Amino acid sequence: MKSLIDQHRERHEDFMEILANIRTFLISDHLTIKINAKAVYEMLLGLSRLVQFHLSGENHNIYNILITHQNAMIRGMAWCFIDSEKPIRRVFESHYNKWLNNCTFNFTGDFITETLNMLDMLERHIQLEKYILLPKVEDAINLYGQPRSQVSQIQGI
Repeated sequence: MKSLIDQHRERHEDFMEILANIRTFLISDHLTIKINAKAVYEMLLGLSRLVQFHLSGENHNIYNILITHQNAMIRGMAWCFIDSEKPIRRVFESHYNKWLNNCTFNFTGDFITETLNMLDMLERHIQLEKYILLPKVEDAINLYGQPRSQVSQIQGI
């Protein structure tokens, strides 16, 4: 069974692949072709669902380890990550309401700009999780001796 950390890393890889695929289509000329516009629409809907699942479910398990940690700096970092998810949720919800809900597949330059900004925001968050959050979770397990129940939760035991 894969550990929660390994699952998290795999999800990050999934996100990066999806982001790259969406960016490939985000060119005005491509979006004038209806089948391409529909493909982008479907990819963005799938990404939105994945982001919501990741932020509400998967991250919750990781953050629980850190917000109960004995080291105040690690607890504070965890709360900063939790707070940083709120703008991502708002941007995805706003993007959905503006562009995807009742979609006409008439994607303008504004759509491309807003979508790229949203994807950049998500990518920055993923990079922060990858290079800051997950190493801290591993450190919390290895260096600070988390209680066995929390270690088991992260390692999938």
